[in-house]
Amino acid sequence: AEPIGAARRAARRHGLRLIGPDSIGLAVPGKNLNATLLAHPPRAGDLALVTQSGTVASAIAAWAHRREVGFSAILTTGRSADVDAADTLDHFAADIHTRAILLSLHRVDDARKFLSAARAAARVKPVVVLRTGRHEAQAEEPQTHTGALARPDAVYAAAFRRAGLLAVDTLDEMFSAAETLRRQRPFPGRRLMIVANGRGIGALAADRLADQGGTAAEASPETLEAIASVRHGTSTNPIDLGVDAEAQEYATALGPLLACRGNDALLCVHVPTARAGARQTAEAVGTWTQ
Repeated sequence: AEPIGAARRAARRHGLRLIGPDSIGLAVPGKNLNATLLAHPPRAGDLALVTQSGTVASAIAAWAHRREVGFSAILTTGRSADVDAADTLDHFAADIHTRAILLSLHRVDDARKFLSAARAAARVKPVVVLRTGRHEAQAEEPQTHTGALARPDAVYAAAFRRAGLLAVDTLDEMFSAAETLRRQRPFPGRRLMIVANGRGIGALAADRLADQGGTAAEASPETLEAIASVRHGTSTNPIDLGVDAEAQEYATALGPLLACRGNDALLCVHVPTARAGARQTAEAVGTWTQ
């Protein structure tokens, strides 16, 4: 501990920050910087990856290399003698080259600092968090100071939820989140049009939109007239296509709804039925996203 403390004090005297120990390094692909032990140089992109574990970072980077997913930066904090997860959240929340943050944690030693940084970051960008060692016995953990988060997984889950982070439990879920974020396009506004095959499921989506501070878009009279043949009696958002709506009904509705200037984005909700399977409907919707 003493050599680490001495290095930290020396760095601070010269205005430097330290990463590690037990870090595999830092990469900023857009600057052609790769000071890591990763198997392949990461591609440039707009996802920031921050982990405490070098092997977790390596696993995610290897997956990203195969799928051609790029990063604004990859950083492993290791045991965080100086730079910790909260510091990285503060940095990447303000980084114009980062659109979303992927975070992997084993422990949080300064709960107040971390939660403050997490809340601030989640207000401006998506933050996905994967925590490792969720079922380790607390007795096996090193002694922490009083600011550390308690070990029980429920405490972490509640803290992540209150901070606005999206928690995942497995690397596969982290991969799926990264793939979704890579394909997601920024919305030009907050007005969302919802189209569904049923009032109940559409209402659930509308409730969630309101909970998150979004705005239900209003379809113009011309748009409503254009989709009159497939509307199931409703003229308000959510647009109900009826429980028996098939892929063709969705395809018919999407053109006028996407062209409507009263909305910034369109959410299609579909519950599979005996008449309309999910695959056919997804393919019909997918033709409009090419």
